Amino acid sequence: MDSLNELSERIVELETKVRHYEEANTRWASTVNELNNLLAAMKGHAQLASMQPSADKVVELVKVVLTTVTRVQELVRASIAVTTDPETVVDISHRHVDPSQVSILVVDDEILIRSLLYELLVKTGYNVSMSGSGKDAIEECKDKIFDVILMDFRLGDMDGVQALRQIREFQQASRVVFLTGDPSIKAIQKTVLQEGADGFVTKPFDLKEIVEVVKHLLQMKS
Repeated sequence: MDSLNELSERIVELETKVRHYEEANTRWASTVNELNNLLAAMKGHAQLASMQPSADKVVELVKVVLTTVTRVQELVRASIAVTTDPETVVDISHRHVDPSQVSILVVDDEILIRSLLYELLVKTGYNVSMSGSGKDAIEECKDKIFDVILMDFRLGDMDGVQALRQIREFQQASRVVFLTGDPSIKAIQKTVLQEGADGFVTKPFDLKEIVEVVKHLLQMKS
């Protein structure tokens, strides 16, 4: 009987520790995702600023921001041991695509990320729309056809997969790329590819990476 009581106590102790671990892991994932959102926005805006003619002091500040953000980015990625799945690499021939004939939807509940991607893609020549939630994105897709959809995996009202499933009811041909700073990257990557997504980009991203991903998707489409 004592052995059974001891075992029961140990089971309760184990369940408590597992619950604490799950809660801590959730908080860690949320914190890393928020940090990556901030880093992506800082790095992107600094890169956009570096493309503009600026005073020497501004140029130096931009260099400091880029260097610092890159260092933090490397530390975050090293801490979650992210590796790229070679099977997701797209090998395609280069074809010219006229940006003015392309419509892109950016879906992210972080206004900094939305505005960054909007500014980048508009400057590249694309027609760009924005949505701040999964619900808004679904409504946008009911009324307009998009060639490419860039969508955050963690949206405020639903996750990106839920949104994608509903979007596919209206837009079968759209190319969809998920963005995320969540540390559970391998699991998320597997999920979104199984759901029919066409690509996956981790935060914090480089602007060049976003431009190249969009270009590749459009080349696949043509």
